[in-house]
Amino acid sequence: MDDPDEMRVVAAGFSEPQAAAAAEAELRQRLDLEGGDIQVAPAGGESARRGLRALLAGRFRWGRKDVVDEVVKRYAGEVLEEHPETRVRGSAQTQAKERKAGPGLPPVEPS
Repeated sequence: MDDPDEMRVVAAGFSEPQAAAAAEAELRQRLDLEGGDIQVAPAGGESARRGLRALLAGRFRWGRKDVVDEVVKRYAGEVLEEHPETRVRGSAQTQAKERKAGPGLPPVEPS
């Protein structure tokens, strides 16, 4: 069973940027989100090839997943990715260590 207080990172795609912005505004209001907890950006790469024009990414408590799913669906979006925040942060930290070390070198551990 998932912990309802666990933070999850969710990415959703939308074919219309206005719909993504409306979903972002509603989620901010309903879930009382801070500035850095959710953001909309233009889609690119594989998402754009699939016809998506905007991506919404945010961090939410697992116990509020039903609200996130409901809002994304209502604005004709689709959840593309969903991960525990610790998995995402760990991956970002590893990538940062690798960039700091340089290509082909072992990761640099923080001092």
